[in-house]
Amino acid sequence: MVTVAELLKKATEQLHAHHIDTPDLDAEVLLSWVLNRDRAWLFVHADARLTVVQKEKFFRVIQKRSRRVPIAYITGSKPFYRSDFIVNQHVLIPRPETETLVEEAVRALGDKRHPATVVDVGTGSGCIMVSVVQELLARSEDISGMRFYATDISHKALRIAKKNAKKEGVAKYITFLHGNLLEPFLILQNAVPTKKLYILANLPYLSEVQMRNLQQEVAHEPREALDGGVEGLAYYRKLFAQMQNMRRVQRASIIYTLCEIEPVQATTLTSEICKNFPRTTVRMRKDLQGNDRVLLALSNL
Repeated sequence: MVTVAELLKKATEQLHAHHIDTPDLDAEVLLSWVLNRDRAWLFVHADARLTVVQKEKFFRVIQKRSRRVPIAYITGSKPFYRSDFIVNQHVLIPRPETETLVEEAVRALGDKRHPATVVDVGTGSGCIMVSVVQELLARSEDISGMRFYATDISHKALRIAKKNAKKEGVAKYITFLHGNLLEPFLILQNAVPTKKLYILANLPYLSEVQMRNLQQEVAHEPREALDGGVEGLAYYRKLFAQMQNMRRVQRASIIYTLCEIEPVQATTLTSEICKNFPRTTVRMRKDLQGNDRVLLALSNL
């Protein structure tokens, strides 16, 4: 039987040979996952011997990582905000930048003066909506007057989102709807019982050029969750067009839209939403790297 230290050394060498950027870290994370231990345990027990079964499982996942399969897809989970979310190849892996969208949504909803309806468009793993509801509950916000909806065009993605909502104890608060962007929500007709509607959107926003130059790890993620068309704005333009229909199907007088974007899209997207809703105030929220990341638009209908 081989030791922890010996396995890590071999795995690191293999990952390095395949040009993995962080071979030491990746080997440690994957061995921790295989053994169901934290990374600190590996260093304290460097001489611990592994069984044949453990060794074989470890090198199977190292082979996957050598092929640039993201660690999150290997382990089936990804930390985001305050939780670990279930992920697989049918959903986008949550990014730290998206936590900015969650923070802004919580801030806006925590300051509400009227009951509100919240729609997470293209929910994917459900990480945004689940995190928002969790945080509101953790802050003891009164959410009895709020209604939460999450849509996705992928049945497989919705299954993952529902699992995450159940795992995190917020499934009873969220209604999941299958369909394209806002369409399944609009079909409800009377879904909006209040004056305020909040739309949360982390839609595909990579441009045609960016899609041609994807990192190998990102290429494993679902293309439909990444590809935003020529400029990266095709889905947002469609979303804004759908929002126009809300005037006919619900009573909201204010729409608060929060969109995650590429920094270079800020000016164009601001023009797009103002073109659709002239009575709109727009501001940008930067991410931790100082880049414009979340567009926040308050539209009076």
